[in-house]
Amino acid sequence: MKKMNVAVMTAGALSAALLAGQPVFAQDAKPAAAPAAAPAVAKAAPAAAKPAEKPEDLWGFLPAVVAEVNGKKVTKEDIVKIFTAQFPDGQVPPMFTRQMLEKFAPQVIKQMVDTMVLLNLAEKDGIKPDKKATVTALNEMIKNIPPEQLDMEKQKLAAQNMTMESYIDKTADNKIVQESFAIRQWLDKNVLTNLKATDQEIEAFYKENKANFKVPGDPEGSVRASHILISLKDESPAADKEAKDKAEKVLARLKAGETFEKLAEAESACPSKKAGGSLGAFSKGQMVPEFETAAFALKDGEVSGVVKTKFGYHIIRRDKAVTESEKSLAEVKGAVENVIKSKKAEEAIKTILAKATVDQGVKILVTPPPAAPVAPASKAAPAPVAAPAAK
Repeated sequence: MKKMNVAVMTAGALSAALLAGQPVFAQDAKPAAAPAAAPAVAKAAPAAAKPAEKPEDLWGFLPAVVAEVNGKKVTKEDIVKIFTAQFPDGQVPPMFTRQMLEKFAPQVIKQMVDTMVLLNLAEKDGIKPDKKATVTALNEMIKNIPPEQLDMEKQKLAAQNMTMESYIDKTADNKIVQESFAIRQWLDKNVLTNLKATDQEIEAFYKENKANFKVPGDPEGSVRASHILISLKDESPAADKEAKDKAEKVLARLKAGETFEKLAEAESACPSKKAGGSLGAFSKGQMVPEFETAAFALKDGEVSGVVKTKFGYHIIRRDKAVTESEKSLAEVKGAVENVIKSKKAEEAIKTILAKATVDQGVKILVTPPPAAPVAPASKAAPAPVAAPAAK
């Protein structure tokens, strides 16, 4: 849940502050009185060294303790650490002023307190932040990425001298990520599994938001395709022959009349099997060359032979391009159900937090700065009366 992630929320607050383009307000300073002229002396005295100006304390508006949860103090240093961790050098960039920090520091504090409250609930239920569990959760997420897209992500990481495994390991070391997954696990167990959306709620939401269910047509120059992937067990010649033979048998079954979607669901090694093998529309440069060449060479409804890529052996079908349309309720029912459940989850979490903040004796000792007063609309001054012309 985004709301549970302090890092995400802080980054969002930073972006909002930048986009707001708030000016830097100079502190009012009174000019010092001019000194009386000193009497002339034979030899000028050496000029006194100018004292170095103290840098502005950007966080000076925060007290030493900003909140308490279950008797545990949340300190100014905790908040500064969370904030500065968002930057590579651990320093607040010079464009951030004290006034800007004052505006969203209370949000960061509230987010940190909410996270602590939920973590306390999770730990009471035996769920604690854990690197091993986080690695497992991240690996589960990666399983849902199509191989072609995952390969591109791996290439980006390789440019940074990283592998997907090292990236996951590094990400799982992050305390905030571990906390987010622990909270998510607790929410899944105690909140999300109990949420329901009725058919009446789904239908009402669909009717009220029909404009959001329009489907744009495929981009010009793209193709839409589905595939069945037979992957290799390893890189040995025997594994290659086994995969190729299996792909040829699947192709023969397809030619014999079995449906592409059912064969994809039963035989494909790609996560797209859940959608009958559909990869949607893609443009040139988005797939590996062998796959792209074969897909673009097909006509609508035509099925390729067995095509080899580094992922294994594919059987590709070019699908008819999609034109702009409006999805029916049946098509979007699952998505609408998830939206309704998400809204109910937010309300459930608010209720849980409201009770838990009382139970855990939460005290937030920093309040948002008062909103700037809105100036009343000025009335138009009356037009001046013209002087009479001289006779």
